Order: sequence, then structure tokens, then C-alpha cells
Amino acid sequence: MPPAPIMLPLPRSLHAPTSSPFVGRDAELERLRERWRQVCGETRAAVVIGGEAGIGKTRLASALARAVHEQGGLVLYGRCDEGLAQGTTAEARRGAATPPPALPRSA
Repeated sequence: MPPAPIMLPLPRSLHAPTSSPFVGRDAELERLRERWRQVCGETRAAVVIGGEAGIGKTRLASALARAVHEQGGLVLYGRCDEGLAQGTTAEARRGAATPPPALPRSA
């Protein structure tokens, strides 16, 4: 029997105010949604959203996260401040119900 899916609430940081419309990123959001559909079909994928401060990276990621969460996907949240990239995965894992398996150490 497969394990039960992990169900967690959407991280609070990803809730966008309803008074804040999503504009100017429809094409990018559709590309991210397409990648999500591929992943649902058991294709593996990674996506990196990058750019200068204030161009809407968090808003774009939040819109995708809400769509994924509404479809039953597990959404973890982490942020990366300049020079602190290694903290991103640790922050995201803190929200997970179970820790990820340990990676084998290379010799």
C-alpha cells in the first residue's frame, strides 16, 4: 500500500492579498503550470526563478504555489537572501511533516 500523501496548509508567506492583482506574468505562469503538469505525469523537473529585486519573482512563485496546493500538491517555502542560498532548503524543510531521507555521503 502506498504511503498516504503529506497534507500541509499553504505556507502563510505565499498567501497574496486579494486586493493585489496578478499582472504582467501570465506567460511565465503558464510555463510554470505546464512544468507542473509534466511533473504530475511523473516527469522530473527543476525550476529556478531569478532576476533583480522587485520584478515579481515571489508573486509569480506564490501564484504557482497556490495553484499547485489547490490541486493537492505539497508546497514547501524557502527564500534566498543574497549570499545565503544554502539556507533555502533548510527553511523549506522546516515546514515539512517528515524530514527528507539522508543523502549518502560520497567517499
